[in-house]
Amino acid sequence: MARTASSIAKVPADAAEFPTDFVVTSGNSLFCKLCSTVVCNERRSSVLNHRNSTKHTRAKDAENEPRPTLLPAEKVITSFLSADIPLYKLNNPQVKSLFQFMGYNAPLESCCRSRVASMAEKNMADPELAQGEEHIYGHR
Repeated sequence: MARTASSIAKVPADAAEFPTDFVVTSGNSLFCKLCSTVVCNERRSSVLNHRNSTKHTRAKDAENEPRPTLLPAEKVITSFLSADIPLYKLNNPQVKSLFQFMGYNAPLESCCRSRVASMAEKNMADPELAQGEEHIYGHR
């Protein structure tokens, strides 16, 4: 069925009615931001059916759930290395569950490893930071 001028005109109205759910694409289609799908917008009932679908409802619920946040990686790196805990211990299930218990996601070991060198350079460049913590980054 060809799209008529009236159906094209109501696309922005549907998007305006549900601004957190939909956006109008350059082709004047209705795109659901939560589900990452194009919604058939020929009829208003299609838009409402999509909003009531299981996929959309789950995406909406997931968006409203409080997400665990990340501790700053620098804080984790400094804490682990000053306590002589190797960074690969971040992969331990017990350590991951501890982070989740505290309401955080455990940072990835690879992300922490990639920051160690830059933190060491910053530490060595600033004499005030370097006092007393030079051993953390393996430089004396």
